Amino acid sequence: MSRSHRPGSPPRTAALRRRLGWDANPLRRDVDRRQRLVGLALLVLFLLVAPVTGLRVGAAAYDRGVRTELAEAATWQPVSAVVTGLADRKHGDRVDVVGTAADGHRFVGSYTTARVVAVGDHVKLWATPVRLTDNPPRRHVRTVTDTVLTVAVSLLAVAAGPVLVHVLFRRRCDRVRSRLWDTAWVRLDHRTNH
Repeated sequence: MSRSHRPGSPPRTAALRRRLGWDANPLRRDVDRRQRLVGLALLVLFLLVAPVTGLRVGAAAYDRGVRTELAEAATWQPVSAVVTGLADRKHGDRVDVVGTAADGHRFVGSYTTARVVAVGDHVKLWATPVRLTDNPPRRHVRTVTDTVLTVAVSLLAVAAGPVLVHVLFRRRCDRVRSRLWDTAWVRLDHRTNH
């Protein structure tokens, strides 16, 4: 069912003007109009700053992720290994292994993991320039996910300032409105008693 214009109801532009506080409503006070204008100005500010911030932060996060992908792909070697020993640690197990690198080099080493392994298990590892790990080199999907999360956090940070200003300004306007209502009630009470 379509929403058509009902007879006697204001057109959409008049309803929008009234909602934004730009109508000639005699009950609307200057404080109400100021609050609406400040809210609109803060929204426009956010809409101007957010895309630029999101693009810059997103581009930097994506570039950093792609550089990490390329560096890890170039320097990490896959290793086939067999678990020879386990030692409990506070943040995961230290696993001793004997393995063969992709270039055929045999080695003995260890790495720390939170994954469950047992002596004799065959594990796929990666030899980085500084350590062994069971985490694979960075994949592109992680770069994209990290970029999206970074942009989302940056937009929330950009929004925090205008939202805080709006909340504080609205509290101030509420106090002014309360005083105006108190004054109006005193005047009305004074008129009815005289």
